[in-house]
Amino acid sequence: MAWRRAVLVGLAFLAAIFVYHTGYLATATAKVLGYGYIFDHWRGPVAHSTIHVGAIETDVYSASRSHFPLLLIHGVNESGNDSPELRTLAEMLAEAGFRVFVPEMVRMTHQNVTPQDIDDVSAVLRSLQSDAGLLCASYGCGPALIAASRPDIREKVRFIVTYGSYFDFTDTLRFIITAPSSPLAYGKWVYMAANADLIHDDGDRISLIAVAKERQNRSAEEWTLGTENLGNEGRAMLRLFESETPDQFDMRLESVPNLRDRITRLSPSRYFPGIKAHLVIVHMESDPSIPSSESLRMAKTAQALGIPYSMTILNMYGHTRPSRPPFGIRSFLHFYLPESLKAMGVVNEICGTRRRMERFLDCRCSCSPTRRRAV
Repeated sequence: MAWRRAVLVGLAFLAAIFVYHTGYLATATAKVLGYGYIFDHWRGPVAHSTIHVGAIETDVYSASRSHFPLLLIHGVNESGNDSPELRTLAEMLAEAGFRVFVPEMVRMTHQNVTPQDIDDVSAVLRSLQSDAGLLCASYGCGPALIAASRPDIREKVRFIVTYGSYFDFTDTLRFIITAPSSPLAYGKWVYMAANADLIHDDGDRISLIAVAKERQNRSAEEWTLGTENLGNEGRAMLRLFESETPDQFDMRLESVPNLRDRITRLSPSRYFPGIKAHLVIVHMESDPSIPSSESLRMAKTAQALGIPYSMTILNMYGHTRPSRPPFGIRSFLHFYLPESLKAMGVVNEICGTRRRMERFLDCRCSCSPTRRRAV
């Protein structure tokens, strides 16, 4: 009878661990999805402070159990690192045991991504002076992945989580310009205005931005501005963004060499052999801003190069903010339940990676010659 009681106690203990872990994952995932008040009460408050890495303002989120550094890179949005969704994600990650660093990517707040952003991500990663994880969203993933491939950094980046990332910027821009527009994605005219900094002539640049704003905010029947006030650079840029087919885009891109060179330098596909970190790749299946095929190509390349990775495609429509159906029995069974389980799997992998990294670092520290002599 004693052995039976011991078995029952053991099973009850394992069941309690399973229930706790499942509850933790469920509430952590709920926080990411915007329903996290239970998680806040469970895990306690998160401290929020701001530091500067050179000129880069960086928010830091930490809780009582926060240890392993994680760099969180936002995408293009007007709010930058102060967007509510980003703060919620940073708080959840801090509550899950990460010390989260969220730099303000100033150019991305103006829908502008440049090679300088790669240097900014690199600078913050170096400032951590430690092994770290990296999580990025949307267009922030290009600079983040490229920074993580640099020889002086790549051995310290232990894992990278990409959400809605592009792989090749040329292919993505071709999609943005030639695909049908969507209310859930930035219009192509926003991107044209954002890259007008490549136009050398001040007057030409101002005229091009005016054309972009009119076309972004009015229907085609109301457009009054055209090429009459544009010089050669401005006209070439406008013609590119007026492309209707992929072939037109490819031909006209050659007439805009500054933009062609910029998007080439910002394409992680060119730097992927330098990636050493474990990849956790997540994308929505129907993404009107960056097609999920970009993440699928990333996963295929990782497999070919022997880079460890996981791939999760969420059966959702949208970019970083999904469009959700009205809640009901059918939508619960076919959307909310299965997609929440997928999201829980991603959260579990991120948290599991953090635990493995902390054990690895503890072991490396305890086994180092300096530590052994100190003991």
